[in-house]
Amino acid sequence: MKSRRSRSVQLTQNGIAQIRKRMREMAGTPLSPINLANLANVTLKELNAYQQEQSVHPAVGHQIEVAQAKLLKPWTYEVLAVAAGVSETTIKRMLGVRKDKNPQRSSVASVADALNLDPATLVLSGTWERVAPSSTTISEKDQATPRQDWGDAPDVPFFVGRDHDIELLTKWIIGDRARLVGIVGLGGIGKTGLSIKLGRSGIGKTDLSLELAKDISRDFDAIIWRSLLGAPPPGKLLFELVQFLCDDEFIFPEQLDEQLSQLIGCMKQRRCLIILDNLETILDDGQTDQGSTSSVSNYQKGYEGYDLMLRKVSEVSHQSCVLLTSREKPRDLEKLSGKGQPVYFYHLGGLDAESVQEIFSQLGSFCATPAQWQSLVDTYNGNPLILEIVANHIRDIFFGDVANFLAEGNQCFDDIYMLLDSFCQRLSESEIDIAYWLALNRGPIAYDELKDDLLSIPAKSRLSSTLQSLQRRLPIERSAGGFALQPVLIEYFTARLIAQISTEVIDNSSQLINCYALLKASGKDYIQEVQKNLVLEPLLQRLLDQYGKVDKLAAQCKQILSMLQDQSTIIPSYAAGNLINLLCRAKVSLEGWDLSNLAIWQTDLRAVKLHNVNFANSHFQKTVFTETNHEIFAVAHSRDGRLIAAGDGNSNIYLWNSTTNKQVAILKGHTYWVWSVAFSPDTRLLASASFDGTIRIWDIATAQCLQILKGHQTWVWSVVFSTDGKTLLSCGHDGAVYRWQLSDGSYELLFQTEEPVYAIALTPDNLTLATGGEGQTLCLQNLATGKCQQQTSPGGTIWTLSISPNGQCLATGHEDGAIRLWEIASGRCLKTLKGHTAPVWSVAFSNDGQTLASGSHDQVIQLWNPSTGRRLNTLQGHQNWVWSIAFSADDQTIVSGSEDQSLKIWHTQTGQCLQTFQGYVNWIRCVCYTDDDCIVSGSESGSVDLWEAASGEHLETLYQGHSSIRAIATARVRWQGSEFNCLAIGTDDGLVQFWDLSNREYWFSIQTDSPKVSTLQLSPDGTILAYGGTEGRLQLWQVSTQQQIATWQAHSDWTCALAFSADGQRFISGGADGLVKLWETASGQCLRSIEAHSIWAYTVAFSPDDRLIATGGNDQTFRLWVADTGECLTCIENLDTVRVVSFSPDGRWIAIGTDNRSVLIWDLEQQKQIQSLEEHTNAITHLAFSPNGLTLVTSSQDETVKVWSLLTGECLQTMRLPRLYEGANMRGVVGMNPAQRTTLSSFGAIL
Repeated sequence: MKSRRSRSVQLTQNGIAQIRKRMREMAGTPLSPINLANLANVTLKELNAYQQEQSVHPAVGHQIEVAQAKLLKPWTYEVLAVAAGVSETTIKRMLGVRKDKNPQRSSVASVADALNLDPATLVLSGTWERVAPSSTTISEKDQATPRQDWGDAPDVPFFVGRDHDIELLTKWIIGDRARLVGIVGLGGIGKTGLSIKLGRSGIGKTDLSLELAKDISRDFDAIIWRSLLGAPPPGKLLFELVQFLCDDEFIFPEQLDEQLSQLIGCMKQRRCLIILDNLETILDDGQTDQGSTSSVSNYQKGYEGYDLMLRKVSEVSHQSCVLLTSREKPRDLEKLSGKGQPVYFYHLGGLDAESVQEIFSQLGSFCATPAQWQSLVDTYNGNPLILEIVANHIRDIFFGDVANFLAEGNQCFDDIYMLLDSFCQRLSESEIDIAYWLALNRGPIAYDELKDDLLSIPAKSRLSSTLQSLQRRLPIERSAGGFALQPVLIEYFTARLIAQISTEVIDNSSQLINCYALLKASGKDYIQEVQKNLVLEPLLQRLLDQYGKVDKLAAQCKQILSMLQDQSTIIPSYAAGNLINLLCRAKVSLEGWDLSNLAIWQTDLRAVKLHNVNFANSHFQKTVFTETNHEIFAVAHSRDGRLIAAGDGNSNIYLWNSTTNKQVAILKGHTYWVWSVAFSPDTRLLASASFDGTIRIWDIATAQCLQILKGHQTWVWSVVFSTDGKTLLSCGHDGAVYRWQLSDGSYELLFQTEEPVYAIALTPDNLTLATGGEGQTLCLQNLATGKCQQQTSPGGTIWTLSISPNGQCLATGHEDGAIRLWEIASGRCLKTLKGHTAPVWSVAFSNDGQTLASGSHDQVIQLWNPSTGRRLNTLQGHQNWVWSIAFSADDQTIVSGSEDQSLKIWHTQTGQCLQTFQGYVNWIRCVCYTDDDCIVSGSESGSVDLWEAASGEHLETLYQGHSSIRAIATARVRWQGSEFNCLAIGTDDGLVQFWDLSNREYWFSIQTDSPKVSTLQLSPDGTILAYGGTEGRLQLWQVSTQQQIATWQAHSDWTCALAFSADGQRFISGGADGLVKLWETASGQCLRSIEAHSIWAYTVAFSPDDRLIATGGNDQTFRLWVADTGECLTCIENLDTVRVVSFSPDGRWIAIGTDNRSVLIWDLEQQKQIQSLEEHTNAITHLAFSPNGLTLVTSSQDETVKVWSLLTGECLQTMRLPRLYEGANMRGVVGMNPAQRTTLSSFGAIL
């Protein structure tokens, strides 16, 4: 048996010579458009525009011309690297220029492909195995067990027959090297079992299938099985496939075509078997009757990506195979199949009489002649699922006598649903009840959870016996996760229940809708998504087919709810919750609805506006509301596994019960962001560190603050308990590291650095303290001797630390996206883990030390094996930066906190999201005055609102989107002979909208190529729009023609702020890199670059005379500069983060908005502060002077807009949008704990 292939290979001198020769010969060879764009460092859109002789920025044209000139000469390392899709370092390794390590097989294959060379001729003899295009010999293939991921594939304990089927499929897959094979047949015919038998090596039970499966598995390097029964979006499936199949280091692209290219690349590099089960789930069955397999089909809306994926897999050359099962043939793939093509479809027929007898023999004793067995097979077309149901019926009703069953004259059913309808008539109500619940849960459900779902006490008491009887009638699958139905039965009972409930709604009845939760709002997140898509949505569409309009359906639902309210007592029921979930799915506004005196169970009210809804005296059970948390900066699990703690951007700490997933307390006291939380070892205390400069110690039992520890001069970044719980260690932005005695609150300074210390960790023996921060310095201090061992770590700032449970290994997370593992005893770097594409904010070892988790600015969580450095999984689901992560006490789950205001709980093994606690904030992010004395505001919740400045009256919501509004700007614009006041809006989904404020009408929009529009400005004459995004690029657009003028890279990270000069000939930009740059508008030339701030230049402004530039940043400073020279005139320090600055129209004053909730008015002539406006209760987000300079409007994270008199400093008006649950009557409600009541009250509910 041969050993498994190594990933690295060694090139021979002849191989190196071949490559160098081909590089010389490639002179004049063109590159593909995407590779040429990469070589020129421009976008594909810019390249296309240049090639079509459209107007592009001069710098873009120059870069393309330089790239084209390079192709006229022999290829350089750079050109070859781009053509092959590898790094220049890899090319140098291949050619022996760098000798640190050998190149990877995949890299050699890519280079050989780019140069049209045979990779086997480049490496040492015998180290590159060629794959014969049509060989069926397995003996020469790598015999090692392939990498396997079977997901939630069902076990196949008993498998009979199919010898010919397996033989033919084996020939296609191995002998003919098929790229795609489809097994098509009726539901229950055995496609899943056959696909698993073909792929699962030695797990099957029969000798023949075992041997055949072994042969096939040995022909592959990797095997992955995925069910499409839950209808996963194409991007999610592609991510899972690529993650499993590719090398450890990969970056998953955002665009579908790039994702598909990455998958094909994996399928070229190694031989993979991808098994996709139940493809029919995502096919559009509009043309197909249930149960029919005679037609081909298209894909459902939103799932067209599967069509592209399967066609590309079928058409592009690679060495892998996709094996799919379906009841229908996808139309486009049907056209590709045929003799001589790499695409095959096999129509799977029924079992023969001999195999059917084997099935029956496993279920009991039966009596039949060979002719009767054949008659039974003919009657049910040999369908294994149908025959198993029939066998149970014959055994229980006819005592195993097949002849008597046949003599009864059972009809032959053409449709499996007709057969199941017939057999359901013989099921008891209790059995059907359980079958419905198994179908609604969509997968294995534990006995206790199933029991909890039932409403009836008698039903709960007889659950065990009901399950036993149901198992005798239907093939119910049992696993470690619990009980489940086969896919075809899930679909049948779901469709049956939807049809019956639809009829009930139409008939004003509520029997079944009372008994079943169509959406389990308190259940696992991934199950909820399936229930929404495959239960709620089909029911909604069925009802809309009946009523035509949503408002008519809403009226009918309101009538049923009214009937439920008329009942004398409130009894347990799912009806009201189901109807509310249905209405929310239909996007019906519930404002002003009467939902009082109802049982509201399993209802998802997250992010649902409940303005003035009457819930008086209703009973809530397992209903989920929005949480109050803002962005989650810190999370921690208690060691006893009972509690989860989280600190947020609203200065609060939240405690959840990890068993019930209910919030149990909110700890208030800090006045700024809570950046770190830590439980004491005995779980009695919680420590919290805040940017308010304090550390608080909380009593968990009483939720009271016991101590406030003061010593740090500014932000406190991190705290950690000693293992005996008697002392606490902390680090801060002031560079100090303190040790606190909790008995009396005293402290000692362990050491002081000149730069901020962001992270701290302590070994289990309390002897070694690890710290990291700005300046790339990792410090390992022996607390007994005071000796400090310092290591300069590559990768930039160290943001996070974690020490393994055995105290031997330290993990550090860095600015460059890498994770580094260190040996604590020696201070030696053991390995570097690369996978994140942005800074790593948090790392955490599991309690058993076997897993390391990391959370990053790239919005994902990655799990690693710290011993091997191999990435185990990537968890996707957060919509913004992942700030903090922690393992549960038993390592079964991971909790994460994110900038997207959510806390998520993940299953460590599967990577599935189990629970989401979704917060909600409606900060007012931006404000400006209009020329008619109105104020425009943009909010976190996606609304743009118009206010009357004088009275504070809300005039209108101009726009309501789904993404945060980050920037707005106004200017007078001339268009088609008329002039009007134009409003530009920038959103978090990369959209820029233009509105005519004069008529309050939408004008047009631009979909930018940036994920978020972080800032925008209109030139003073309204002719040019400038905007920046999260990738540091700047773009200029001509407003009148709606055409892009130029685009270029301005900053290395976010572009935070823009401002035009008064004459519009120049503008300035501020970036996350701390730089402020001055640009010429006409040419895009950078006139000056100023190192204005050490990090994040958040805001910039030109003085009215264009002589001065004002800036503010995350380094807590405000600075004033001379525009022409870059000289710094004024620097005000220790202001807290400066978010916004603005000059008054006459240039006398500057308004400075900071995170400490105040607005400073600075007099330029006197060079001093003359006012401080201090009524906001959270950070200032934006501000603007009125055109006459007499008033100032400010916006804040406290969700208010305020208008101030600059003459008196008085707040003239306070404006606020309605909160999420504003005016909702919750008086007399049952089923809420104190923490939930506090949450609802903070959102405006009346309790």
